[in-house]
Amino acid sequence: MKGLDHVTLGAESKRISHLAEVEVASALARWVRMGELSDPQANRMESAFHDD
Repeated sequence: MKGLDHVTLGAESKRISHLAEVEVASALARWVRMGELSDPQANRMESAFHDD
């Protein structure tokens, strides 16, 4: 499907919208700007999102 990445986790398959990726990145950047997260924390969270 256009606009979706295919992610395979063992026998389980999931699709992640590019919009969801942008929304997560946007929220993390906002929290960093507001001082609620540090850059390293945001980077770990974004990596966890992509690895999950």
